[in-house]
Amino acid sequence: GRSFWVKQAAGRVGRLTFSELCESNSGEADYLALAQHFDVVVVENIPKFRSLEAADTLRRFVKLLDVLYDRKVRLVLSAEASLDDLFAE
Repeated sequence: GRSFWVKQAAGRVGRLTFSELCESNSGEADYLALAQHFDVVVVENIPKFRSLEAADTLRRFVKLLDVLYDRKVRLVLSAEASLDDLFAE
């Protein structure tokens, strides 16, 4: 299978960038593996979604949120904008 490298981890806490998770070829299998190995996932540098040109990236982000939520993994986000403004035009 594929390997997924988490550069920053301490115990059951993993810290990754948005780019590592959503702007690569990562998918549901990778996110499920994260959920199995970590109780808390920190995602940094989430950009504001300005257009539909980033549809694949946005789809990966939503899938990540779904998988972590379903597996009851706590999520800490660092973003360019508040959640209310993250998807605004």
